[in-house]
Amino acid sequence: MEEPSPPEPLNRPFRLLSLDGGGTRGIPELVILQEIMHRVGRALKVETPLPADYFDMICGTSTGGLIAILLGRLRLSVPEAFDTYRALAKQVFSEKKAPGKDGTFKASNLEKAIKYAIESKLGKGHADDKMFMTDTMSCKTFVCAVPAMHVNNQPRLFRKWSADKNPGYNCTIWEAARATSAAPTFFKRIYIGDAGIEEEFIDAGMECNNPVRYLVEEAINGFGPDRKVDCIIRSEQESQ
Repeated sequence: MEEPSPPEPLNRPFRLLSLDGGGTRGIPELVILQEIMHRVGRALKVETPLPADYFDMICGTSTGGLIAILLGRLRLSVPEAFDTYRALAKQVFSEKKAPGKDGTFKASNLEKAIKYAIESKLGKGHADDKMFMTDTMSCKTFVCAVPAMHVNNQPRLFRKWSADKNPGYNCTIWEAARATSAAPTFFKRIYIGDAGIEEEFIDAGMECNNPVRYLVEEAINGFGPDRKVDCIIRSEQESQ
């Protein structure tokens, strides 16, 4: 059994990870992150360090949001996230919908794949676990989506923790994953919220493909303005 890394000072400078959207280009993000975590592991003398143990906050949009959930909410290692992401992509993108339908691929296949990933990590019966966690010491994680009727508005943040200001929806993990990845050309929209006050969400790729601004804001709100930053790692997706 692998030895846990020694505890670090609670007041050390914090580390932030931002994962951009980019269609199906999540693999390059994981390749870069794998090299980073390999170097972290060598420095800490840990064979397979978890991003959730190294970073204080992880965020993402669209495909980056899916990866953020895998790493930050499900606490996967980068190799585990690689395998899960590849399996998810194979299941979701191998079957197209009939022309004229909302989105190119079936959102139901994406939902099934996400729920399978959740239960593979958390155990059978945990497919509908909430994003919120009571463990306030664990890596804070959030993903971005926008209301479909107000795409120019500030994105909604689906957090792993309950923020003091604008706590947001305490939705399930799979709902947050669906919302952040609901790119209109790929998947249909998703409704989240209590009956009668639901909101319809799509991914935030148009307005917030690079969520680093919100990452910094959330870090200041969550950790305080006086705590220093050790590093901000942002995966940038170049246009093709």
